[in-house]
Order: sequence, then C-alpha cells, then structure tokens
Amino acid sequence: MSTSASSSDFEADVQRQPLDARVPFTHAEAPEPTVVLPSLPHQNGKPITGSPVPEAQNHPRLLPPYVPPRNYASIATSNGHAPEYTPPFTQRSPFFGPLTPSNSSEASSSTTKHWAYSIDPYAISRVRRPAWLITATNPPKSPFWSRKSVWISAAMFFLSVFLAFVVPSISRKDVVAFSRSTIGLAMVQVALLRSWIPGASAQSFDFAPKYYPPASNDLNNFTVVLDGHGAPGIFNSSLTKPEDYGVYNWCNMPHVRKREYIQPPKEYQLEYVEIIHRHHKRTPYSSNTFFKEGIKWDCDGVGPLYGGVFPRGAGHVQWQAVQDPNNPFSSTMAPGFINSTCQFPQITPEGLKDSVVHGTDLKTVYFPLLNLPKAFDPSLFSFRVTNNVITSQIASALLQGLFPGIDNSRVPPVSIQPSNIDSLEPTYSCPKANSIRNDYTTGSQGSVWLDHLTKTASLYGKLDKVSGINPSDSGWHASFDHYYDNMSAKQCHDKTFPCSTSDSSLCVPQDDANTVYRIGNWEYNYIYRTAPQSAAYAALRFGGWMLELKARLLSKVAPHGKQPSNKIKYAHNVAHDGSISALLGFLQVERMVWPGMGSEVVFELYSKSSSSPPPPPPNNPHHGNGLSAQTDSTDSQAPSASSTDSSSTTSSSTASTSSDVSRYFVRVLWNGQPMLTSTPLALLDMIPLNDFLNYISGMVGSDLLAACNS
Repeated sequence: MSTSASSSDFEADVQRQPLDARVPFTHAEAPEPTVVLPSLPHQNGKPITGSPVPEAQNHPRLLPPYVPPRNYASIATSNGHAPEYTPPFTQRSPFFGPLTPSNSSEASSSTTKHWAYSIDPYAISRVRRPAWLITATNPPKSPFWSRKSVWISAAMFFLSVFLAFVVPSISRKDVVAFSRSTIGLAMVQVALLRSWIPGASAQSFDFAPKYYPPASNDLNNFTVVLDGHGAPGIFNSSLTKPEDYGVYNWCNMPHVRKREYIQPPKEYQLEYVEIIHRHHKRTPYSSNTFFKEGIKWDCDGVGPLYGGVFPRGAGHVQWQAVQDPNNPFSSTMAPGFINSTCQFPQITPEGLKDSVVHGTDLKTVYFPLLNLPKAFDPSLFSFRVTNNVITSQIASALLQGLFPGIDNSRVPPVSIQPSNIDSLEPTYSCPKANSIRNDYTTGSQGSVWLDHLTKTASLYGKLDKVSGINPSDSGWHASFDHYYDNMSAKQCHDKTFPCSTSDSSLCVPQDDANTVYRIGNWEYNYIYRTAPQSAAYAALRFGGWMLELKARLLSKVAPHGKQPSNKIKYAHNVAHDGSISALLGFLQVERMVWPGMGSEVVFELYSKSSSSPPPPPPNNPHHGNGLSAQTDSTDSQAPSASSTDSSSTTSSSTASTSSDVSRYFVRVLWNGQPMLTSTPLALLDMIPLNDFLNYISGMVGSDLLAACNS
C-alpha cells in the first residue's frame, strides 16, 4: 500500500528490482536526495511521470510496463507537476481541427499547454473509438465555429423558404432541393459534433454513495495505535486455539467451519453461496525485500505448475527459481534473500496446506446444505482467479480440500477476466477512484495521512538503519506496507526478523514490529473506512464486482417450485487483500482490519416459503452509530440510494414489486459470522434480497463507467 495506490498484492509477479534501485545506504555516503512526488507511480524505484493509473498499476509490482512516447517527459506545464499523457491522436479532432483551450486564461498561458486525459494504455487495444472519447477527464468545449456552422445551415434553410415567396423567379422545385441540402448538412454537422467532440454527447449519471462512519476503536484511533503495546492479533502461527477462534490472525484468518457455523431457522433454504477470499501465506513481494537479507526461503519441489490439456490428458511442468552466477546480468539485481529457491511472491508449502484445510472446512459446511455431489460438476460449481499466478496456486490447493483425490487428468476450469478490466483483482481503469484516494492521502485533504507519517518518522529511522533503505525513498516511506509485508511474512513462517547485513547486532525488535502491525491496520482503516471519502473510493474500486454479484443473485431468483436460470450453487473467488479491503469498504463494515491471509467474505442466498412471516429487523445493541435497522418491507429503499439511474431503478423496482424476490434473503459472513456494518442494514443477517440489491445500486450509482471517468 502506498499513498497513491495500495502496494497490496494486486499485481502480477515481477522480477527483483535492479541493483541501483536498492543499493545499501549509509548516512556517511548519502546520495543526493531525489525529489519524487508521492502521487506518482514507480517502476523499479524510479518515478513514472504521467496521469494517475489504476491502483494495481501504481506500484513497483506493475503489470507489463507502459512506455510513453519519447517526447512525453518534455511536456511543460505551468504548475510544476508532472503532466498527464496525451496521445498524439488526441491533439487534433479528425473533423474540427485542433482542440483549443476552453477559456482565455488557459489559452494565454506562457507555457506549453496540453489537454489532460487519464488514459488507460491497455484500453486502446480493446475499444473501437479513440480512447480519448471515453477517458477524457477535462474535455474541451466544442469549437465555436463548429457550433456556429450548424446555426448557419439552419438560417440558410429558413432563408430559402422566405425567398420562395418573395422572389417569383425561384421555382418551388429549386427551393425544395436547396432546403433538403441544408437540412442534410445540418444533420450531419450535429451528428459529428455529438460523436467526436468530448462531452458533447455526455449523459447525466448519478453517483452519490452515502458514507456511514465506523465507531471509534483501538485500530482507527491513531493516538491509541501509536502509544499502544503488542500486536493487534496473531502474527506467528496459522493455528488458533479453538476457544479463541474468531480473533484476528494475520497468518490464517478465521473462516466458515462446522464448529462455529450458525444454522439459520429451518424455514430458510440455502439456495446459493458465493465466496471471495484472499490467498493464503506466501513469500514477500520482491519490492518489499531489502537489498540483501541473510534468510533463505525454500520452495524445492513446491513450485507452481504450468502446462496444458491435450487429447491424451493434461501435462504440466513445475517452476523452480534459480540464479546462475555465470549470467553476467545477475550483478544488476539485488541479491535479496540469498540462496532462496522461491519466487517472490509465491505461495509457500505452509500456505498451500492452509488452503487445503480451508477447502475441507467449506466442504463440510456447504456440501450437505446445498446437496452438492462429492465429485466436481462444472454445472454446479464455479471458480474464479485473478491474473496474479498466486491465486491459481491457491485454487489448486483449495480444490484438493473440496474434492479429495480429484482426478488430475480432468482439470477443473477456473474463470479469469482480461488483465486490463478484471473486476476481482481489481485492475479496471478508474481515474476518479485514484483521484479521490490521492486527495485524502497526499492531496489537499490529506492532512490526517501526512500527519501520521510525520509522527512515525523516528520509527522509520530505526527501520531504515536495519534495512539500508534510503530515507528519501518515497515508495518505502509513503506507508508502512513494505515493512509490514516483509516482517509479517517472516514471522508467519517462523523466521527471524531482519538484521543489518553490515552490523549483525542491529536487528528489528518485536516491539517495533508490533507497532508496524498496528500502524498498518490503522492505514487500512483510514483508506477504506475512516476517511469520509472512503465510501466513494470503495464503490468505484469494487463496484464492478458488486454489479456482477448483483446479477448472479438475481439469476438465482425463481418462482416457488421452479428452477432458477442459473444452475450454479457454489461460486468461489480467490483474490487479494486489496479486493477484500475494497469489499469491506463497500459494505461499510463496522470494524475494519487489514485483511490477513485467507480472509473470507461469504454471501449466502436463502429462500423462504411465502406462507412464513418475514424475519424481525436485526437487533444490534452494540451498534456504535445510533442507526436504526431498516425495516424488512420488500419495497424499502437502500440506505445510500440517494439517486439511481434508469437501469438501476428499473432493476430495483422490478425486484421490489416481484413476489418471487420477496421470498429471498441474504446473509453475509465475515470471519465466519454475520457481518456487522455501520449502515442502516446493520447486521447482515437475513436481509431481504431486495434491500441488499438496492444498497448495491445506491452505492454504485447509475453508470459506474461514467463515474470512473468523470
């Protein structure tokens, strides 16, 4: 996590950083400090200038790097900030010439001025129209002369009609022909204006998610966090005592299992389950390692498998990480963890074991309730992963727990969306989300975030002396994500804390590590729940997946005694902490934490006989916001649905007037128990389906794509 974007493990695996990006730093030989804007994305420790890019691309662990044109960095701006990239074809409209500034102050600027567009470099290959028609964030007004030409055409038409009655020599046939020509010309001009001028055909949309603040607690109060003691949970083992199950365990978060599972009343019938959970334990990301560490990560024989399915069966190979000293380019890489045989990141043997247990626990609870077969059936089961390979590693282990002894010759299919629009990771481009987050971290409303960095400067100083990280490195000092990942991964795998390679007596003490863990949880609280803008940020970042969930839930609705259109009963998504964090922010969970390894959210859809009375409103005596629970009427509106578009209103009203939908209810489980939120929905335990769908519509608004590019 960084201030401009999370450094959580959204991103695809990449190689280690070059040697010059993480050279050992000594105060005696301090290099000339480099001024780097915190809001800029980085690649291999170097800033990439340009417009804010999606969260998954704003960190050293980037997807395939995007290289702008050679003259890009030379674009001058009047405010001193890095310019946003404008592709060559956006400089001139194909029909109306150069796009000029819309006001005189911009036009008279003494410096070079270009229109600023937030371009998704990966979107250009997937859209038929130029990307600037879709992602323009500051579109210029249509050229005045183009608009004037339409009025001239209209005037010519009326003039021709007038002349027909004044000048006797003009025949009616000539007037009709001339009138048709002018009308046709005007229609063409209007069509071109609406098609090619950014903003000319813009449609209004509603996006106003309502924010419900969480109650103050030990993780979102920074004074308590900084002055506190101890770790905010378990960080040294995947095992939790049975009597303590449910407490925060970063190494292996609580999930649904038979011992703690609460069965709903018998009149409710479980129809569908959708699970989304973070992957399990892994090695640190390469971007979170120090220049050189004397700790070995052993992955011999447990590397990821790659292969294909052939007419005679499936074949695969196993990756094994090696470094050959005879490769002259090895010297350009930081050694990192010496003599290690793992990828960074890679799911460790311990993480794979936790995944198998996770699958077994889910099978024990849900297979009997859903009447699912022991063997894998693609018509009943659905699995999805992200483009990060570690989620596929988890899926393979999860399937072993769900279907013990599964035939490896019949490889179960898993769904995966294109890397540039994936809603699960998520990686789709949403400039507005980035802008909102930047604003309340390092921007004009970022005083709270910047203040917490100032107050932790002394802790950074102690950690930098051990790691050798340059104090001027903006990536490592924009948040505690790097140090958090480095130390928590070691502690979960029973490895020692890092020590300085130049002074073995200088190591990170447990107290400092505990402080990092507390601060890290505060940072996730602030980004996804405490900041007033966090609801809008979460709605934009994870609204795509929530709309997909909404459609899947509706596809399971059917009249009593009939089968739904969607036959899938069990859907499972393997994702990342950034996915779960945005989801918790979207639902506005009451107590936010940094989702640990294996964090799980479960959506259960129940049907109920129409003859049964509706369930009573949830009772939450410990709810900290004084919000009353919403009544269970089938036509109730979402608490945050201040305005909706025609599509959302249509779907919601259809749901609210349908007797079929009224007999369905949703329960959402977090840490294996019903989730308590700060919204009027309060405890998400047997919430009418229509109320839950209305809440999603109210958060996402009428047009997510338009909101992202607004």
